[in-house]
Amino acid sequence: MTSKTASTTSTKPSKGGKGASGPGCDTSTFETSLYAVFLGFYASYVALQLGLANNWYKIPTDQIGNTVAVYLICWLVAIVMLTLARSFLYDGPTFSLDSEAAQAASFVDELQR
Repeated sequence: MTSKTASTTSTKPSKGGKGASGPGCDTSTFETSLYAVFLGFYASYVALQLGLANNWYKIPTDQIGNTVAVYLICWLVAIVMLTLARSFLYDGPTFSLDSEAAQAASFVDELQR
């Protein structure tokens, strides 16, 4: 007689692997993409600075300040959008005045006891 044993492995599909906190999202993939974004920023900043120093882009010298300002503003907007996307897609809003006020009130109550 042969006995059949129940399999202990799950057949459910994985929802993002280890450390996933969103539906179908793997946080390690998101963190890896953050490194790629920062690499893109620094690599393009080096290209901008080298190009400005060697006049590769033929930008007039009186417009160099504006060029760097526009570059930095564009990257600031991109990083803020990425931060907000990370905040709302994975964890929900990370800053709430209601929860902050409730925490402060409970702290004050504990101090008064």
